[in-house]
Amino acid sequence: MLKGAPAQASVATASTGGRAKFTPITEPVKTPPVYKEYPQTISLQSVATADAVDGSLKEESEEFSQEEFNKVWKDFAQAEANRRPRLSSLLLSQIPQKPDDGLLFRFTVGSLTVKEYLYKNMHNALEGYLRANLHNSGINLRFEVDGEVEADTSGMPYTSKEKYVFMLEKNPNLQILRDIFDLETD
Repeated sequence: MLKGAPAQASVATASTGGRAKFTPITEPVKTPPVYKEYPQTISLQSVATADAVDGSLKEESEEFSQEEFNKVWKDFAQAEANRRPRLSSLLLSQIPQKPDDGLLFRFTVGSLTVKEYLYKNMHNALEGYLRANLHNSGINLRFEVDGEVEADTSGMPYTSKEKYVFMLEKNPNLQILRDIFDLETD
């Protein structure tokens, strides 16, 4: 049995006398990985108080390599896999490259909706995780929308009239069918 692990026992009732018999379980207790939650907002008063009390808000600026960044990024994404598997796969789909001119990392997403979701639910936690594990408080993370993907979806037809015009551009013979069958769009 492991030292420091709480002792576990199973209870079995004996067929005679109804007394309980304790049998120790020899399997070690597995503790789930520790995932540190970072606050979504920080008040100026809490920053001033923390700085004055213990000086815990030190400016760190250790250098790190792209490989170290990749490892910390993947660790965060894998820690999120149980809670938010889609987010985890999105983060693992691409890893931002370390910029030459500073510490502003850009993560490109496919839509404005995903960008807003990431800013609302993940930006502070991910940026804080990167800063803490890479020991560099100058790290900044920006989510950007891929211009090509956003431009392609903006011209999508939604109404039946827009769909008809879109299909008519692809195949002018559609007008002949409309005239023959005396069809109208809604």
